[in-house]
Amino acid sequence: MKLSVPLLSGLAASLLFASAGLASAHTMVASLDQKDIKNLASAAEGEIEKAGLNGTIVIVDADGQLLYVDRLDGSIPGSVDAAIGKARTAALYHTPSATFMDRLAKGQNVALAVPNALPMGGGYPLKVGDTVVGGIGISTPKPDMDVTIAETVAGTLK
Repeated sequence: MKLSVPLLSGLAASLLFASAGLASAHTMVASLDQKDIKNLASAAEGEIEKAGLNGTIVIVDADGQLLYVDRLDGSIPGSVDAAIGKARTAALYHTPSATFMDRLAKGQNVALAVPNALPMGGGYPLKVGDTVVGGIGISTPKPDMDVTIAETVAGTLK
């Protein structure tokens, strides 16, 4: 089959307009911008330092993809993976990661089978209004402080 130039031009124009429509639809979805990420990271670092701790801060988007990672001085290497897992859990399941830990504590071992769900406290969903736009994960030597810091920092997002 031979395509004529006008047909190809028409197809190209259709694709251009269709992709422009998709782009504008995509920009209407709430998301984290660089200013949000910097503010959240700064607030998290301040809370960790105020508590006299070290640790790792992770911020992910609504799909659980990494936007920010900071392993503070003196933090152990394993805190990075822990913080990533906590942030992803919160973002993907729209609930604090401690929810899965609590389910395990109640004997609900099925929580271990949930894909990409880390049953440790310290991950909290990031919301703009009622829309989850990401997650934050905090991993320090004090698990109870991870929960408090993540929740406190998530509450600063406007």
